Amino acid sequence: MPGPATKLGSLTAHGGSVIGPGCPTVLINNVPAIRVGADMHVCPMFTGYVPHVGMNNIGPGVPTVLIGGLPASTVGDNFLCAGPPAPVVMGAFNVLIGTGAGGGGGSGGGGSSTTMEGLKSGKIKPPKGTESLPLEIQAVMAECQPYMPPETFKRRVAQLVLDYGETDQTEPPDKITIADFVEILEAIEREEGYEAARFFASHLDFGTLTSMAMGFISGDDPNPDNDPNIMPTRFMILYGADDAKLQQIDDHPDCADGEEHKMNVANLRKGLRLLGYAVEDGSVYDEYVYMAHLQYMARWAQNSAKVDIESVQQNVKNEKSFLKIKLNINPNAPEARNDLYTLYSTDTLHSYKKTLSVKNDADKGNSTLELLYEGLDTSLKYTFEVDQGGSGEKKTLFKNRPFGEW
Repeated sequence: MPGPATKLGSLTAHGGSVIGPGCPTVLINNVPAIRVGADMHVCPMFTGYVPHVGMNNIGPGVPTVLIGGLPASTVGDNFLCAGPPAPVVMGAFNVLIGTGAGGGGGSGGGGSSTTMEGLKSGKIKPPKGTESLPLEIQAVMAECQPYMPPETFKRRVAQLVLDYGETDQTEPPDKITIADFVEILEAIEREEGYEAARFFASHLDFGTLTSMAMGFISGDDPNPDNDPNIMPTRFMILYGADDAKLQQIDDHPDCADGEEHKMNVANLRKGLRLLGYAVEDGSVYDEYVYMAHLQYMARWAQNSAKVDIESVQQNVKNEKSFLKIKLNINPNAPEARNDLYTLYSTDTLHSYKKTLSVKNDADKGNSTLELLYEGLDTSLKYTFEVDQGGSGEKKTLFKNRPFGEW
C-alpha cells in the first residue's frame, strides 16, 4: 500500500525489526530498502529456536514501484511469523512510496494525491493530532488510519509530532558518540538484562562504530567520548582498543566460570593428532585444524554405515560359503584405522567368529571398505557388529540373519 518506506531496521508490531537483507543498491536514509517477497524479520515474541528469524514480507507492497525487480515495501505491509503476521509500524516517514499522482489517456492517478487535494481544499479534515505536520505527512497518515488500531495510530501521530518538533531548532544537534551507545546498552542491561542488551548490540551498525573509533585513534576526532576503550567488552570490542581489553572479554553473565572447559582448541588438536591427523600442538584454530576437524566430522556423519552386500556365493567343493561386505567408510581416513568389524554366528557356541579391520580391505585403493569373511556355515544365523575406534562401544549393523537373507 502507498505510504512511508520500509527500510532495514524498521520495527514491526511484534516488537522485532526487519533484518533484510534488503536491496544494497537502493538506500533509504543510508540503509538498504526492503522489498516484498525477499526480506525477513526477527520476532522476539517467538521463543523457539535461536535466532528468532521470522519469514518473508508478504506485502501487499507497492506493485507500481519496483526495487531490485520486486515491489517496494511500506508501513503496513505484513511479515509472516510463527503466529499472526507482523505488520510494519515504523518506517522512514520522510520517504513516501506510491503516493504521487499519475495516469494517462485522461485517467489515472490516485492514492494520497487525491487525499492531499482534499486536504488543500478543506474538503477533508486532517487526522486528529496531525494539524501541525506537513501536508504530505497528513495525507499519508490519513491513508494509513483505516488500517491501524486507534491506539497505535495515536502513538504514531504523537511520535511524528515529537520528531518534527525536535527538528525545528536553530543549532545542529550533537553527533552521537560511542559513549552514547554505551549509555544506551547499559540502560537496557539494567532494565531488561544482559541478553536483551547483547541482542540490541547485534543490531548496531558496527561499521559506523568502527569509523568513530578510527577517527579518535587517528586524531581526526579529539572527542574523548569516541575512545574505543569506553565500550565494555561484554558488548563488543572496537578498533583501536587496548590489548588489555582482551583480558576482560570473558567478563559477562554468560561466561564459563570455574575450571576451563575440557573442549578447547588445544585438546582438539591433541585429539586429532592422536587420530592420525597432521596437526601440531597449539591453541589457535587455523586452517589445518579446520580441515582435519572437517574430515573428522564428515567421518562421523557417515557412521550410519549402510551395509551394501556385494555378493554371497557358495563353494560347492567344501560346502562352505563366504560373505563379502562393502561399507560406506573411507578406509584411508586416519580415524578408521582402529575400527573393528566382527561377524559371528548366533548359535550357542558361537562356532563362527571373525574380526577384521581396514588392514583387511579386500579392495584397496577405493574410497569404500570391503571385507571378506570366509568359511561360513550356511545353516547358521549371523550378527555383524562394528567397534568404532576400538572403544568397546559396539554398533550392530545386522542381527541374527539367516545365511543368504542379509
